[in-house]
Amino acid sequence: MENKERIYGQGLSLIAIVLIGILIITILFGAYLALHKNSLNKTKTEGETKLTEIQNEISKLEEQKLPILVHASELQKQNEQSIQWSKVVENLNKATPKDVFIKSYNGHKSGQIFIAAEAQTIKKISELIDILAVKDFLNEVFVPSITKGTNEKGAVEYSFNLELDYAKVAQE
Repeated sequence: MENKERIYGQGLSLIAIVLIGILIITILFGAYLALHKNSLNKTKTEGETKLTEIQNEISKLEEQKLPILVHASELQKQNEQSIQWSKVVENLNKATPKDVFIKSYNGHKSGQIFIAAEAQTIKKISELIDILAVKDFLNEVFVPSITKGTNEKGAVEYSFNLELDYAKVAQE
């Protein structure tokens, strides 16, 4: 009988060892999970802190950007209100017939343009007036004076002045 107790005792100790091993593995795995969860929580907290810092920086930059945007808007508005005379002169030159010679341009910031020009015939002056009257970059075309004369070769020549009111469309 002693033999049976001994076998039964050995079997029990083997089961006890296996159970203790499972218990140790479970405890170690639980500790690993707890440490991993703690690490994830720490990483999450750091991420949230960085996110808050970035959002604060964005807010500061937006506050700084506002005066810059206001200034840029004012510059754009000023640019839109100013007349780009090179484009105005270019548009007028494109519209002027070949037989009309423009001697001078005089522009005012209000958009008024005064032109001194010469042509060989009254018909050419009339053509210029008709061409300029339909241009969308001009509001009004007026000829206050025409003078008939002769050039160095003795040919008839007409000197005239034009008064124009410029519209903003010419710059687009």
